[in-house]
Amino acid sequence: MAAVPTLFVMPQAFYRRTLPHLQCDFKQHFVTFCTHQRWVLPVEVRSLVLESCLHDSGTKIDLRVAVVMPDHVHLIFTPLIDYGRMEMWSLAKVMDAIKGASAHRINIVLGRKGKV
Repeated sequence: MAAVPTLFVMPQAFYRRTLPHLQCDFKQHFVTFCTHQRWVLPVEVRSLVLESCLHDSGTKIDLRVAVVMPDHVHLIFTPLIDYGRMEMWSLAKVMDAIKGASAHRINIVLGRKGKV
């Protein structure tokens, strides 16, 4: 009987792929975003993140669900029409607004600088 060779598996480093961000007009989108390096947000600032998610509901997005977890956020929303440009609000602009506002407010409250 022949010896069965031992399978040696090299450890792989963790990585993220860059996936396309697809937007379908008048459709709900499920979006997840994480804190920088999966930093766990202090309890006292998680409400600020939720407030930032709720801020544009009714103007830029029709927000259905927002869940703030310790190191990430889940959203389900439908982008609305930007009547000034007569086109849908882009996912990029919506997410930039939510993430930028929440990061700015968190840094002010915690007295820190840098990525959130």
